[in-house]
Amino acid sequence: MNINQVINNKKIFLDVDVETKTDLFKFAANQLYDLNLVSNKEKFVKALLNREELSPTGMGDNWAIPHGQDDSVKAASVLYIRTKKPIVYESLEGNSADKFFFIAVPSSTSSDHVKILSKIATLLMEDEFKKSMSNIKNKEDIMTLISNYSDEQDNEYSIKESKNKMESNEGKKVVAVTACTTGIAHTYMAEKALDQAARELNIDIFIEKQGAAGVEDALTFEQIEEADVVVLAIEKGINETRFAGKDILKVSPGKAIKEGKNVLLDALNKKSTYIKTGVQGEEVQSERKSAKGVYQHLLAGVSYMIPIVVAGGLAIALSFAFGITAFENEGSLAWALYEIGSNSAMALMFPVLAGFISYDIADKSGFAPGIIGGFIAHNTGSGFVGAILAGYLAGYVALFINKKVKFPESIRGLKNIVVIPVVTTIIVGLFLIYVIATPVVAIQGTVAGFLTTLSTNNAGIVALSLAFSIFYFDLGGPISKMVYAFAVSLLSSQIYSPMAAVMIIGMIPPLSMGIATMVRPNMFKEDQQEAGKTATLLGMSFITEGALPFAIAYPKQAIPSFMLGGFVGSVISLAFNIGVTAPHGGLFLVLIPNAITNPLLFVLALGVGSVVSAISMVTLMKLSVKSQLKKANLAK
Repeated sequence: MNINQVINNKKIFLDVDVETKTDLFKFAANQLYDLNLVSNKEKFVKALLNREELSPTGMGDNWAIPHGQDDSVKAASVLYIRTKKPIVYESLEGNSADKFFFIAVPSSTSSDHVKILSKIATLLMEDEFKKSMSNIKNKEDIMTLISNYSDEQDNEYSIKESKNKMESNEGKKVVAVTACTTGIAHTYMAEKALDQAARELNIDIFIEKQGAAGVEDALTFEQIEEADVVVLAIEKGINETRFAGKDILKVSPGKAIKEGKNVLLDALNKKSTYIKTGVQGEEVQSERKSAKGVYQHLLAGVSYMIPIVVAGGLAIALSFAFGITAFENEGSLAWALYEIGSNSAMALMFPVLAGFISYDIADKSGFAPGIIGGFIAHNTGSGFVGAILAGYLAGYVALFINKKVKFPESIRGLKNIVVIPVVTTIIVGLFLIYVIATPVVAIQGTVAGFLTTLSTNNAGIVALSLAFSIFYFDLGGPISKMVYAFAVSLLSSQIYSPMAAVMIIGMIPPLSMGIATMVRPNMFKEDQQEAGKTATLLGMSFITEGALPFAIAYPKQAIPSFMLGGFVGSVISLAFNIGVTAPHGGLFLVLIPNAITNPLLFVLALGVGSVVSAISMVTLMKLSVKSQLKKANLAK
């Protein structure tokens, strides 16, 4: 099947005037519908958006290949769309695009269709092709250019297939696997980039593609056995057992596409590689010579922690729905829900965070000391910061022992199940108890004294609100927990206004993200829109951690917005002397008599602060996008 069978002059659209990605998707769906190639426009747009949620379809250099697979598509088709100006579009490199190959595929995609998709994707590897496509002004010349490059590509594939079947004893030998999330675009682009780089470096390479059509060009036992190194350009899990004993370099498909030569050279020079070996029949990763970036390790831990927070927070909120002290009645449903949420799920939050940070660094050998370190952080009160430090320390200590300490062959099997867990756990535990816990307790006392002084002076309302909002920057971490502990300690003295202010500040970040994702959904990814819904529920329950995904994704926009909204809400609360008599409960307290001294003003302060925070977030994100688009236009 040739590319000319899926694209023609009627499917080319130039100087299209759209503002957003969603507008672009709707335009493409309308054109396909008018051409009788799609039966349901809305379903196809949804298919496109669902695909975007998996991974970016932007290719960099202002190019993108959005594609949707759905039963509303009648026949495989390709549109070429060029917009008047770049729009915001997440890419491998950059954050904008103005040239698009739109691909529509029926649900029952055949391997021939997938090959057409791969050909279109690999066209974007040709700099001359992209440059020519950007300058051509009419549809006929565009079609001619596509046809010419498509024919050259077919010839090139034939030559490459012959080459891959030949055995050569000259030069180095590399085997590789490429696999992206959906198995269409990046899988084949990475394959072509590595193949081109291998030719230029005079390296024999055999590449297995795990795409939408299944495994193509599967590596043989002989190819793997003879290979000097293995390159895995993947963003999904694959079975690595067949590569046991080989040096492996694992990168993303995007890195392989952009830096094919560097990837192969790094692999051959054993830079950033690790070795798979077997111990007593069990596959383990015995050596990992490099790790992902520090930030990626944190994200790995947070990704496992968030479901714990969501499950625990909602269970706590449900327990409060029966009454703010109903959980004290042992054996009741409210007590059971509180046990599940607070004493079980939330108690695991920091151990899970630390455990999976460590696991991401050092694999299985780092998991036990990491999760134990996180539990020590929970028990000693060092909380979020302590758990993060425990995760990193456990991971890197375990990795160091694994790499640097040599063991006799007779006891090597004990290395990962005895020596590393025990030694690392003791090091991490002692560090947390003697180095981290004591300073955190001291800081807590200092902060509490400072806040108490402010609360005794009516003129200090603004200063107190500012302090509350600033100290809540870590969204439920150890610093904000100091502020919370200070407010709780005043309840016994029948001083209720600080508790109201702190609760409002803690609820505003997640509630504001719920508002922002609802009012401006196009500014957020689909998974973030869903996270906004969850954040709304958590915010109503006074679970500040619901805002963490947004603080991690957009720290420069989110943190200042949370502080501003919290400051406004706190000022209103303290100015009207609103009081909260319970230490937890969020909006559920409004339903409980006497829990809040003025429920209407409490809701007003919370609402105003949340709206201010949401407006600030949207405004800062717009300014960031304008700055990126300006840079993109200047680059052109």
